[in-house]
Parts: sequence; structure tokens; C-alpha cells
Amino acid sequence: MPPTHAAEPRRTSLDREVLALALALPAAGSGLSLLLTTWIDTWWVARLEAPDEPLAAVSIATFTVWIFGAIAALVGMGVTALVARYEGAGKSAAAAYVAYQGVLGALALGAVAALLGSSLRSSTRSWKATRR
Repeated sequence: MPPTHAAEPRRTSLDREVLALALALPAAGSGLSLLLTTWIDTWWVARLEAPDEPLAAVSIATFTVWIFGAIAALVGMGVTALVARYEGAGKSAAAAYVAYQGVLGALALGAVAALLGSSLRSSTRSWKATRR
């Protein structure tokens, strides 16, 4: 007699909602921590004697971090979806290739961001020196 397996219980819509909420909590926590960090940075910089330029810098940095984070999340979600599809189809080699390309893409985006930040830092220093 073949072994019998107990049928998996059917998930109700409430079970799916709870599962979706549990999966979404880390992303929500990440967004809230970024928001809280921005508020704290703004509060500390606003306490300076002449906060106008430093507050502008905090504002620019906040949006820069947000944009790069959004790009990274977009790439990460796309790579994750492709890897999951290939693994689900039993194409492990294709999934490994996509994962490898995703890592290379992330490294390339990081290098571009580092070079951009470095070049902006140099131009900002020269701009600030001419203003004094």
C-alpha cells in the first residue's frame, strides 16, 4: 500500500493576508527607519548656529540615498523574480546565471555611485572654496 500524505490545509483569505503582512513588515520597517534617520539628522543639524546650508545638504543627501535605494530595490526585485521563475521551472543553470548577472549589475551600479559621489565631492569642495 503506498504511503498516504495528509492533505495540506487550505489557506483562507485571512491566512494569505496575515502571510502577506508578515512578508511586508521588513520592507516597511526599512522605510520607517530611513524616515526616522532623516528626521533625526534634520533635527540635529537644525540645532546648529547657522543651519541653512547644512540643512540643504541633509535634504540633498536624503533624496540621493532614497533614489539609489529605490534603484537597488528595483534591480533586486527583478533579479529575485527571474531567479524564482527559473528555479520553479527546474532551470537551475539559468537561475544561477541570472543571479550572477544580478551580482555583477549591483557591483557596477555601486561603482558608478561611488565614482559619481567622489566627483561631486571634489566639485563641491571647489565650489565651497570659491564662496569664502
